[in-house]
Amino acid sequence: MRSILILLGLVSGLFSFGQNPQIQGEQIPEEAVFDSLTHSAQTAAIRSAILPGLGQAYNEKYWKIPLVYAGIGTSIYFIVDNQRQYRNFKDAYLIRTDGDSTTLDQFPQYTDANLLSLVDFHRRNRDFSAVITLLIYAFNIVDASVDAHLYGFDVSDNLSLDFRPTATPDPRSGMYLYGASLTLNF
Repeated sequence: MRSILILLGLVSGLFSFGQNPQIQGEQIPEEAVFDSLTHSAQTAAIRSAILPGLGQAYNEKYWKIPLVYAGIGTSIYFIVDNQRQYRNFKDAYLIRTDGDSTTLDQFPQYTDANLLSLVDFHRRNRDFSAVITLLIYAFNIVDASVDAHLYGFDVSDNLSLDFRPTATPDPRSGMYLYGASLTLNF
């Protein structure tokens, strides 16, 4: 069923390809029609899944690439830092409880309960940072797909918001009702 729908979409796209559509009396340039037919959201999503930021480059939204890498890099930094702290406090707790008097305690200022609390704290933060990293990665893919869907969207200067005062006669009282009208033209 899905392949039939794709085939119908391609056939209808081929028949309308030679025509130059109009929106409210304006002709869309043929390059924009061609770009919207050849620009694939699936391709953008796959590229972003393979390498974060590649879908944004495909969509020509180059300014988003540093944001993607800053988000992923920052969250990976917190994963590594929390893993290091987790290992330090866990090793300190294991050294303290091994019963060997020749080992040195790195954190004498903490009690055993404090060390266990710090181990749990850094493990939880490491796991939370990993979830954030995955969310940023998924958001990168969704952003590339949505941008590709909107790639051929016409954003012209003809968008306007018209504000006008209105006066409507009220048949029951014979007086006028005053108000305002907002009209959004696309």
